[in-house]
Amino acid sequence: MSRRALFRALCRAGLRCAGRSGFSVVEMLLVFAIVGIAILPLASVQFYSRREVNEAQHHSQAIQLAEAQLEQMRASGFGQAQPDTVRNGIFTTASSVVQVSNTLQQLQVTVSWQHGTIPRAMTLTCLQSLR
Repeated sequence: MSRRALFRALCRAGLRCAGRSGFSVVEMLLVFAIVGIAILPLASVQFYSRREVNEAQHHSQAIQLAEAQLEQMRASGFGQAQPDTVRNGIFTTASSVVQVSNTLQQLQVTVSWQHGTIPRAMTLTCLQSLR
């Protein structure tokens, strides 16, 4: 089909008229529909990536809190560390000390937080000896 025949067919269908330039309303609606359908997946990817970045930030903060609490317990010396629960913003840090033997104790720190409606928690554990 030649260009001239295509133009005549479009003109008869009401999509193009002789002497007019530009796009018809139908063509514009079709373009907007296609662009809209193409943008929807991109918007959902953006939403999910923001949510995952937020979760990663919370996880990193929880690790930092747990490491700081564990280091503080280790620095207090063997037999001096005390169990404790501390609330810090959205995080709750709970520490415990378990005497494994006369010369060995287990120090454990659990950090918990809420991610939306889902409870999250992570635990760090280390052993401390008398010597």
